[in-house]
Amino acid sequence: MDGRVTKTILFLLVWSVFFAGGTLLLKKGAEAEEISEAKKIKNKRDTLRLRARALNEAIRDDPKNPDGYYDLGVFYWELSRQKKAMAYFNKALGLRNNNVPLYFKIGQFFWQHDRQRDAVSYFNKALELEKNKASLNYKIGEFFWEENYFDRAIKYFGAAVGVESRNAVLHKKIGLRYLENGFYLYSVRHVEEAIRLRPDDTDVSYEVGTAFLEKEYPAYYEKAAEYLAGAAQADPENTSLHFDIGFAFLEKGIVKVSEVYFSRALKIDMQDVELYKKIGFAYEENEYFLRALSIFEKAVSLQPENPESHHRMGLIFDQVGKGLDAIYHLRKAREYYLDQERYEGKPGIGNSEAVRKILRRFYRKYGYKSEDFDTPGWIDKIF
Repeated sequence: MDGRVTKTILFLLVWSVFFAGGTLLLKKGAEAEEISEAKKIKNKRDTLRLRARALNEAIRDDPKNPDGYYDLGVFYWELSRQKKAMAYFNKALGLRNNNVPLYFKIGQFFWQHDRQRDAVSYFNKALELEKNKASLNYKIGEFFWEENYFDRAIKYFGAAVGVESRNAVLHKKIGLRYLENGFYLYSVRHVEEAIRLRPDDTDVSYEVGTAFLEKEYPAYYEKAAEYLAGAAQADPENTSLHFDIGFAFLEKGIVKVSEVYFSRALKIDMQDVELYKKIGFAYEENEYFLRALSIFEKAVSLQPENPESHHRMGLIFDQVGKGLDAIYHLRKAREYYLDQERYEGKPGIGNSEAVRKILRRFYRKYGYKSEDFDTPGWIDKIF
């Protein structure tokens, strides 16, 4: 009996100590949390004070700069002190007559803070003051486009071309904006007006064509082909343009069309080794290895001692599993790289060294030693 009483008393004593300790820990935890929260509030206040001080110092340093007052207005708006914010916005506007950019900026700010009526009011005020109304209407339209208010954007885009209906650049910019979000008919209407206004400007047709080519739908591809063909027709002797169009189609996997433009580029100058190399690189980059080899072979036939062509051919032959051919062309590349480096007074420290390392790897990969290729007649194993 006494033993059980003793155990009970001991248990109660232990429990009371544990409970008291737990209560103390909880109390200390709550106190620590309160202190932490108080520190956060203090830090926030200190940050706001520092920011306010910096903004006021900026105004003192440059009292005629409206941006300082605008920034202070934004600061007070974020503190929910709208009246004070508006006072600073108005102060900023009062510093310069007809401050169109600032009206636009305040309009943007209000829109992003759910004050749509105020935003439109400031945009309209900017338009009243702006002489170049087409540019500003486009800018406002672009803002609404970014905010996904497409109906409002279309209204301002329409107003822009209403002011300058023969502005090809404006039509092109609006057309490409519509293209971004799949407004196909709107886009076609504007880009084709841009092309009509500037039929000889290949940059317009090329930019529009490549933009349409990015869309993964047949209707867009057809339009892209039409616009790019127009660009090529407008400047038929421009090798770079034909190459760029060919490359654009190649990247989309439309190989037959790309070949047409590459061929046209080469016909302009059949002796242009650099152009052959560019086309070869394009095919290699897009993993059309056999086409790349064919082009680099032509480059080598025109300039047999060109190390870059042999270098690329060596790497491509490796890709298609032809080790001896790869080694042959890499050895040629190293030989001609060394000739270049000797001429420059830096033998063995440029591309030749990089090719030497590749050759060592290929000897191991294909089961050869470098001395296997030092004996006369080894080339007969390939040709």
